[in-house]
Amino acid sequence: AVIGCNILTAHGLLDKLPNKPLISLYGAVLTVMILSSILRYKRVNDSSFWGALCGAVLFGISDSILGYYKFNNISNLYSQTAVMITYYASQYLLTVYVVYQIPLAKQK
Repeated sequence: AVIGCNILTAHGLLDKLPNKPLISLYGAVLTVMILSSILRYKRVNDSSFWGALCGAVLFGISDSILGYYKFNNISNLYSQTAVMITYYASQYLLTVYVVYQIPLAKQK
């Protein structure tokens, strides 16, 4: 999301969008999601931490790709495939590694 907002800003597109506050808010929410997955470090088992972190980052990448192609009116098979692969991989990782997390306090 942060990458997507930077791309939009670099191309001057963010100023032209009618929903600029909503896009900025959504970018902030995605950033908080990634940061909250980082804050799980040493609070859950390592596999849960890394799996959920990779899922959160993949979700941010998916939305950045989607935003870039959507706001530049580009539609091709490669962009759609990249969005769907990163999106479904992120959903899988987040679901599996957050649901099956083991808090470190309970591992003893």
